[in-house]
Amino acid sequence: MKRSLGFLTVGAVAAAAMVGLVVLAGCVGEDDPPGGSAGGPQQGGGGSGNEQGGGEGGTGNTPGTAGTGSTPGGGGDPPGTGCYPGQLRSVEDIANTLDEDSAVEINGAIATTKPILTYFKKDTRACLWTVFVRDPVANRGLMVFNYGENATGNDQTTCPKAGGFIPFDTVPGDVLTIVGKTSVYGFDNPKQRQVQACVAQKTGTAPVVPVVVSDLNGIAQGKPEYQNMLVKIENVTIKTFVNDKGQEYPANGYGDIALQGTNLVVKNSFYYRELGSGTWDKAQHFDYIIGIVHSNYGWVLQPRNPCADFSPQSSKNCP
Repeated sequence: MKRSLGFLTVGAVAAAAMVGLVVLAGCVGEDDPPGGSAGGPQQGGGGSGNEQGGGEGGTGNTPGTAGTGSTPGGGGDPPGTGCYPGQLRSVEDIANTLDEDSAVEINGAIATTKPILTYFKKDTRACLWTVFVRDPVANRGLMVFNYGENATGNDQTTCPKAGGFIPFDTVPGDVLTIVGKTSVYGFDNPKQRQVQACVAQKTGTAPVVPVVVSDLNGIAQGKPEYQNMLVKIENVTIKTFVNDKGQEYPANGYGDIALQGTNLVVKNSFYYRELGSGTWDKAQHFDYIIGIVHSNYGWVLQPRNPCADFSPQSSKNCP
């Protein structure tokens, strides 16, 4: 079953269909970000551009200004970074502020996911990868994204795990230093806080424990304290879907699960590409479900896999 989701405003849906936009599970800024400005001989900068964000920078003594398109521009000395560390800020600070276009450096961000393919643009074959992180102290989370190498074909399954600035061997519990630029995404209300990374380096490890949340409708409303956080909900039951023929199913055609007594939807976009849909019984009761609170046609819960993040786990695709 092929997935084709989106984050466009209503006025842009028709245009997206014309250019072949496919969005898997994530969101970026309001528009495709522009390229960086060219650097001089003493300041290696990213060249100008729309999708690619500039070419190699000069060989000066200071890093170049980053391109912020699909591929940031090259740097000066040292080469290849293509961006300056900005203001030192915490995950909590950024998550609590609707802040756009601010250059930031984040130290001590704890990864709660591995890199996830969250965006694919068919006409340009652009592949966007995301790691979700949390503050080391406060219960606040962020979506951190960048573009990797383009897909080799016309389908998201051909996006290689290569390029970009987020290490592809990142796993939950890795502590990251991140340099990038803040943005917000405005399809949902409230807006999602996020950072486009131009540098991400692993500096250590830390425990990853989901936050237990009982306010399920608060998750569905995208309350700031839940956005992009790894959370655990307990003692929930599937609300059965009924099609126009009166047939009952535990999930809709995309594998989404509705929960009784709440507006919260549990989606499978984060693991579908690798593992396929989970398999559940009608009116299945769960002791718990763990997932990322994420903006995807409304605020939803996105488990990272159908096995460890569910109790009981899926009856399919699990050992």
